[in-house]
Amino acid sequence: MNPIVICAALLGTIISSLNFYLSFIRPLAHHYWKPTGPYKQVSGFPLFGSVLLWGSAIPLWSEHLPLALACLAISALDTLGLHWLLISLCISIRRPNQQ
Repeated sequence: MNPIVICAALLGTIISSLNFYLSFIRPLAHHYWKPTGPYKQVSGFPLFGSVLLWGSAIPLWSEHLPLALACLAISALDTLGLHWLLISLCISIRRPNQQ
């Protein structure tokens, strides 16, 4: 296996995990520990985690299929990836304008 591909997969996993933490875990933890305090939303790194994972899954597909599938599964959790952007756009288009 190419070490550059493995490093890209690891970096993509770290970035995707950080994006998932900042989107889901951090707000819940803040609500649990400081329910009355103000919450400041922090953004992660859009697109980088998913692109690194998708790019590393392509060469891994022929060499090590379980690792390639793990990269694709982890990229599904990247809340700042392109697929989440498309899902949120479709939802906002289908939802009537609420004011």
